[in-house]
Amino acid sequence: MNTSITNEKKKHFLKWFTKRHTLNRRESLWILDYLYNHDIMLEKTYFVESVDQSPRGIYMSAKDNHHPTFRFYKNGHTFKDAMQAFHEIRLNWSSKLYLEIDFENAWQTPEYLAVLEDNPYARWNDNIPKETMEQMDEALTYETLLIARHELLNKIDESLIEGQKDSFADLTKVLKDIERKIDQSIV
Repeated sequence: MNTSITNEKKKHFLKWFTKRHTLNRRESLWILDYLYNHDIMLEKTYFVESVDQSPRGIYMSAKDNHHPTFRFYKNGHTFKDAMQAFHEIRLNWSSKLYLEIDFENAWQTPEYLAVLEDNPYARWNDNIPKETMEQMDEALTYETLLIARHELLNKIDESLIEGQKDSFADLTKVLKDIERKIDQSIV
């Protein structure tokens, strides 16, 4: 996973999080503290969502939500024992660890968003419905046509000012084609 998220950013988030939130399990705090104090481990830790899809991940939640308190995922198996997870990450310190921390208003928190990465095992855009993708493509096409129309109108104005009749005629034909496409995309 190629990332530019530094250990400093991760430490900043962990410090921010542990000062403002209480975890449901004290062992979760031990794990976060361990990661904070071991740069090699923290470097191999990735903050993601849908951690259950990863080969080795931990899910933990703060007390301010009603989700499961702790889960450790390894190669398709789920474990609830936080101490087992703690020992596993200490023993396998050279392996990548995916970490999901669930807390209220996470998506409105700059500290969290600064360390959040796309889970390579459950990419966010793989979950977007086909219909939504088609609507986005149509909207982008429409906006692109509007921009092209605006730029073309500026070129037409320039050709009129400079008295370039041939250029004006050519640009006007292109403008009609763009306006036809705009009208079709509105329907």
